[in-house]
Amino acid sequence: MDKIHPNQFYPERFLDQDRQHHPYAWIQLGAGHQQCLGQDFS
Repeated sequence: MDKIHPNQFYPERFLDQDRQHHPYAWIQLGAGHQQCLGQDFS
């Protein structure tokens, strides 16, 4: 198992295309009643 060094810049760690991502893992301004109030200004 590889050790992860969070303080080192290693962008290749995010290029793993085989990893399964949750479809709602990245919602920039939120959804539903928890939406960002300033989303219309962004």
